[in-house]
Amino acid sequence: ITIDTNRNPINLYDIFPEYSDSKGPGNALGFQYYNGPKVTLLASKTSQRYRLQSDNFESLALVTWQLVERMKANFANDKNPEKFKVSFTGSLPLHEFFELIDAHFNIRLVQEELHDKVRQEAEQYRAIQRRLLTRFKDKTPSPLLSLDAILDTTHSQIMGLADKIKKNEEALARAANALSCGTSVLLLLLRLNMNLNESEFHILEATLSPIVIDSRDQGWEELTDAAITHLLRSCLAKSAKDQAVNLPPLKLPSDTQKLKKHIAMMCDRLSKGGKLAFENANVAINGLPDVVVSDPSERLPDGYPSKSVIQNDSSLAMNNSNGNHDIQTNSTVSSKSLPPMYESEHRDSVLPPLSTSNGLGNLDPRLASALQSSES
Repeated sequence: ITIDTNRNPINLYDIFPEYSDSKGPGNALGFQYYNGPKVTLLASKTSQRYRLQSDNFESLALVTWQLVERMKANFANDKNPEKFKVSFTGSLPLHEFFELIDAHFNIRLVQEELHDKVRQEAEQYRAIQRRLLTRFKDKTPSPLLSLDAILDTTHSQIMGLADKIKKNEEALARAANALSCGTSVLLLLLRLNMNLNESEFHILEATLSPIVIDSRDQGWEELTDAAITHLLRSCLAKSAKDQAVNLPPLKLPSDTQKLKKHIAMMCDRLSKGGKLAFENANVAINGLPDVVVSDPSERLPDGYPSKSVIQNDSSLAMNNSNGNHDIQTNSTVSSKSLPPMYESEHRDSVLPPLSTSNGLGNLDPRLASALQSSES
């Protein structure tokens, strides 16, 4: 990955002071993660560029983000009248990103196959148990016909599948972490390439979320595909035909071809000037939509008491009680605190009136008579 700036390259030890004890000219740094991957950071001597290299695409996430943020902090108080700018002009690493998607998706497929095998073996195990119980309850003994051996074999297979599921879940967690890091790298490069503002980047981050949460009902692939499809049919739509596209079902797909196609289409339309903007875009920074709760009193029907009226009534009740906060069970509800549907001749009653004395007036006569007879 090559990052462009509008400032001359600086000494890398100035923005990474924790490595200043290392000996070197300051135009190259090497990082190694605890699990093995290595990342190399190079500062050009002749151009205003920085290059990051690694054998693993997902390993570039942390170092790339740190480089960009630390350079912004370093040049924040720069006296240069031109504002510091970071950009990315290379081609997006979609091929490497798609490899992470395929690796994560294939592990999910293996997980589903293992769960299906466990379900089949469990059904066989219960069927053998029923046959054995039937033979044991029989007064006349009959041969087991090796059912006990089959039961032991089925049990061993179930335990073996459980061990495989546990190992596969660990592999799925590692693949999810790699996909999350790869998504973070792609989001940063898209932001630098398209020069997205905060609002546009929040929408993009909510659509192509770096938060990878998998469950048997819904996974990252189908959720991301549905979110990107919504963008392609709304703010990134080219024509009315694009707006008529239906959202895909939220279930495990057979492959990732459609998802990768939609990601490539989204990146292409953004590169051609597409804008990520909605009329009401309430999107959180962490990639999840904000839940905006408005004042409930604003949606109440006409005549319903407002919040201020309720507060005034409650304060008057507290003042009249002279410090006694016991609940008055014989108090009546005033007409001010009743919605219009209850404003009738019974507006001073605590509960809405019943149609008849026994409450069965609105029922079918045969059903009402049956209920009366059952009560008697």
